[in-house]
Amino acid sequence: MPNAGVVSSYSVSRMGMVHTISGSVPDNQTAPCWVVLSGNGRFAYTTNTGSGSVSSYAIGFDGTLTLLNSVAANTGSGSGPLDAAISNDKRFMYFLTPGTGNIQGFELGTDGSLTTVNTISPIPASAGGLAAR
Repeated sequence: MPNAGVVSSYSVSRMGMVHTISGSVPDNQTAPCWVVLSGNGRFAYTTNTGSGSVSSYAIGFDGTLTLLNSVAANTGSGSGPLDAAISNDKRFMYFLTPGTGNIQGFELGTDGSLTTVNTISPIPASAGGLAAR
């Protein structure tokens, strides 16, 4: 559904039981696809494939999610961001945007913000995954 994207959080007990923490936190975007956590575990980011954007969430100590920014990064109309990865040093996040044939890089701010640093293109049209180091 357009503009009906949500993200949820869960805990897993030692016995493998799953429990809902935040059942449905809307970002008002379309088709959330991939979620990646910041290196410090304080923030979560979701690619919104249908909206050409990335949303950001704060993660509470207990795992609760709070929307920080519905559009933390605009990857562009038709970009269709699918996958996301964080660098080994936890300072940069990358998004695979096959709709525009590139990978977009962002610096992670201490407040959870994303600042554009570079765009890599072209990428193969068949690219469907992303890993970063």
